[in-house]
Amino acid sequence: CFVSGGAVARGEGRDGNAYGLRVMCRKETGLGLVRRARRTVVVVQASATQEPSLNTMVVSALNERFGAENVERVVKSWERMDRGEPFEKNFDPTDQNRNSFLQSAHSYIEGLDAQPFHDPAGFAWAEVLESRWTEIRDELTRAYSETGRVAKTGNNVWVSAVRDEALSYGPDWRTLVLQDRTWDPKNAKLFPKTTKILRDVAKCPSVEVFFARQAPQTGIAAHTDGCNFIMTAHLALDVPMLPSDTPAWIEVGGERREWENGKALVFDTSFMHSTHNPSADKDRYVLLIRFWHPQLSQTEIKALQFIFDAMEDPALLFEKQAPKIRGPAPSLETTGESRAARRAAKKSK
Repeated sequence: CFVSGGAVARGEGRDGNAYGLRVMCRKETGLGLVRRARRTVVVVQASATQEPSLNTMVVSALNERFGAENVERVVKSWERMDRGEPFEKNFDPTDQNRNSFLQSAHSYIEGLDAQPFHDPAGFAWAEVLESRWTEIRDELTRAYSETGRVAKTGNNVWVSAVRDEALSYGPDWRTLVLQDRTWDPKNAKLFPKTTKILRDVAKCPSVEVFFARQAPQTGIAAHTDGCNFIMTAHLALDVPMLPSDTPAWIEVGGERREWENGKALVFDTSFMHSTHNPSADKDRYVLLIRFWHPQLSQTEIKALQFIFDAMEDPALLFEKQAPKIRGPAPSLETTGESRAARRAAKKSK
């Protein structure tokens, strides 16, 4: 939904003038990382003769905090999105089936490897998840055998897609979110082993984590997630595999793969992709993980995190000459706690 009027942040700009930002934001649940950046931000000048654009303020903030030489690709990506110039490339060698082989991204960082599927063996954390998959499956099994308790104590349990792509996903594709940039404390408590394996054992560089359920005789229509710097992995947990069942499948960039319990698939959802569960009576369950593309630098990741934070809290754009961030990227949990603290402080005023 759109929040008319939205939040207002006021402060002194880097040019010494006073400005206000009115944010009209689309409220979304789950799967919302990239979409959060698509918000209408209107700069309202309080006392100045020249009004800065949002693009100018974001680029200035990125360069000051992280160094222009370190975030050149992020700045180009932001400016390309600001101009409304999506990246598109057809990977079909015959050029006959554009819709299946198309890579399309409105949020695009140049120079990242682009291929529909990646070898899970290239990701150490994926191999750890495969080795511990039965523990994750067993927690999930207990959860959907105790639907009432989980629905009562959890947060947004088995909800349908609510984004622009809801028509592609359909009403029968449901999720139970553990992490959407920050870890959901209620749902993480319902799945303590899974959360520990992801965070402490595998040390998965996740941005989003959720269980995804696909009903029998349903599928997700071909679509692109519109972002090439966030990749996706599926760990198959409960997939119809009876001899009488036609295997459930996912197709990415014209390549079709079948899920196999205990095995991971790693792929790039900036390519057109679709799924289908042809089983007559069995749901398909996977653990879905979105994670930073491994060819991003740590500074680029922090710069992208800053953009997403600034879209939620535009006051960040008014901070002058903040010191450049050094060292490892801050944890997503810490970032979430900071945002929560800021919200609580605002409410107390």
